Amino acid sequence: MGSESLTVCVTGASGFIGSWLVMRLIQRGYTVRATVLDPDNMKEVKHLLDIPGAKSKLSLWKANLAEEGSFDEAIKGCIGVFHLATPIDFESKDPENEVIKPAIRGVIDIMKACLKAKSVRRLVFTSSAITTHITNHQKSLYDETCWSDVELCRRAKMTGWMYFVSKTLAEQEAWKFAKEKGLDFITILPSLVVGPFLLPSMPSSLITALSPITRKEEHYSIIRQAQFVHVEDICLAHIFLFEEPKAEGRYICNACDVTIHDIAKLINKKYPEYKVPTKFEKIPDELEPVRLSSKKIRNLGFQFKYSFEDMYTHAIDACKEKGFLPKTAEIPVNWHESLTVCVTGASGFIGSWLVMRLIQRGYTVRATVVDPDNMKKVKPLLDIPGAESKLSLWKANLAEEGSFDEAIKGCIGVFHVATPIDFESKDPENEVIKPAIRGVIDIMKACLKAKSVRRLIYTSSAITTHITNHHKSLYDETCWTDVELCRREKMPGWMYFVSKTLAEQEAWKFAKENGLDFITILPTLVVGAFLPPSMPSSIITALSPIIRKEEHYSIIRQGKLVHIEDICLAHIFLFEEPKAEGRYICNACDVTIHEIAQLINKKYPEYKVPTEFEKIPDALVPVRLSSKKLRDLGFEFKYSLEDMYTQAIDACREKGLLPKTAESP
Repeated sequence: MGSESLTVCVTGASGFIGSWLVMRLIQRGYTVRATVLDPDNMKEVKHLLDIPGAKSKLSLWKANLAEEGSFDEAIKGCIGVFHLATPIDFESKDPENEVIKPAIRGVIDIMKACLKAKSVRRLVFTSSAITTHITNHQKSLYDETCWSDVELCRRAKMTGWMYFVSKTLAEQEAWKFAKEKGLDFITILPSLVVGPFLLPSMPSSLITALSPITRKEEHYSIIRQAQFVHVEDICLAHIFLFEEPKAEGRYICNACDVTIHDIAKLINKKYPEYKVPTKFEKIPDELEPVRLSSKKIRNLGFQFKYSFEDMYTHAIDACKEKGFLPKTAEIPVNWHESLTVCVTGASGFIGSWLVMRLIQRGYTVRATVVDPDNMKKVKPLLDIPGAESKLSLWKANLAEEGSFDEAIKGCIGVFHVATPIDFESKDPENEVIKPAIRGVIDIMKACLKAKSVRRLIYTSSAITTHITNHHKSLYDETCWTDVELCRREKMPGWMYFVSKTLAEQEAWKFAKENGLDFITILPTLVVGAFLPPSMPSSIITALSPIIRKEEHYSIIRQGKLVHIEDICLAHIFLFEEPKAEGRYICNACDVTIHEIAQLINKKYPEYKVPTEFEKIPDALVPVRLSSKKLRDLGFEFKYSLEDMYTQAIDACREKGLLPKTAESP
């Protein structure tokens, strides 16, 4: 099969293998139609558009495995299709419906699209070598005649089991369909793919391959007895099998069989600074590799070019270059030792606690404050253990364009916490709302100028999700507050609600247009202990029944709360988690003002908190905000409503902001 002026379609083109394959197809002379979930999401597609020749040889097409028929237009008129798209979610709570069934339906839908097109000469489907060798009775050698035992996977539930089942069943169903319909169909079965990459985040196969460095112990079982192939080899094998007239059936594509001990030995030899462990719990020191045969593809004339050492050096060097691994490290736990991040609004409630936890975790922190010489503001930061060697203060102001540039330059991450707050403002549009919008865009521009920033975490607010005329039983990250309603009603804090909503919306537009790796975290009312010398505004609201700030009662009428420790650990979790993307509500509990009053009166009866509140009915149903997306990613909330209130009240008493005993506070 020749390539001149011929058009092919690549599904899942923005992924690890997909993007590299697109690059090699264009280089070989093909015109490529690349399907992606969202062609307007620059974070997802910028690395495709940057491929040499993409301007004339690449077009992006919107398609989704979950939407039947959505690939039809992209495939129409193509002479070949490379189907790489696949659902991957090792944390899924419903793997049958979220991973396995979509994979099967997806490949059948692609095959139907190929038949409708009538132009497709061959479909190459990227299956996986994992479809061959998960069985109760281990063999000395596996080939294309072997199939994994899906019922064993379902029973054993080893790490990644839903992916193994989805790939096996999807390929089996695809073969039935191809034979029934007479479709020219080839499956390629790569082992674990390792090497350099184009995409802006670390591919899942590299997270597994490099787990001895990053100490992701849950991945050790996958590379206990591992099989690897270089990304360049697997992509050239795709093209080879598409073009070779004699190709038929399944083809394992595996370059080497090794054990986790071989991997550790190689990394320690080439990169001794990572001090990879040489012994692994529950893994014997003596292991024989599980061997996968690539004899069939070799006999057809394909040659593997890259060695085991090439795979690892190319992968590690790419990760170091992109900031996913430190370039030098003494103890590289979770890739962050000796790495520098910037925290804006660092003297505030969330900012100061986040600085403390980042330093504790090993980061070097650049903390931006309005005035580094104001000891009242910055002393809590300077008193943090480790601050002497791990913290520096930088003067910056949201009202001054470009003032964050120097602080952000050279950082690998930015946590943008700073925000204008002035509930008493006489000119909220110009003193709160516009500065919030300009400020976040200025931070984002600074991240782009720096070129070192691999991810920006923006502290938005859960208040951006649920102020509407039509109340729902549950709010999630797809919901947005009605800013015009806020402007009309002018409820307490309305200018803050509008500023947070509009700032986040403008930030998302900017991030997508400029391909910035951007995450927003949406905390509910943050409660707990604190470092600043004055009472944080969220604590004033939370404790309003004690201090009788009646104008705050409406905010906690149907309250949503999260502990300061949980919100700060969530910031770090979302920065470090490669799979994180989009918005994340961070809410630990939904309560009413009556439950808050009941808790305070139980724990601190001396404050004699009222049990009835004017204009607030006695019977109230909480407004519920879902943190399912964050939990499904693997984050766990540790602190209860009682923890939040007891720690907040005790901190206030300790600092003299609440009386330690009171008859009538």
